[in-house]
Amino acid sequence: MSATLKEGNLLCAVDAPIPFAINARAEAALRRIFLSQAAVGQTVAQVRAALAARPDNTWSTVLEFDYAESELGSN
Repeated sequence: MSATLKEGNLLCAVDAPIPFAINARAEAALRRIFLSQAAVGQTVAQVRAALAARPDNTWSTVLEFDYAESELGSN
């Protein structure tokens, strides 16, 4: 799954063998990620999440953040 936030519009794309929808709670969490990073001066261009079910019925989650070009040399 990947997400971008442009001009207040959250755009999500899901690439999964079993289709699923992103609910309002997940959308709110994604918005908070973009807004909290922007609040500290780190503009996130895209968030990617990889989810995998484990045999014990838990989930593994990996989040990747792509920062805007202007942020790359500022740290």
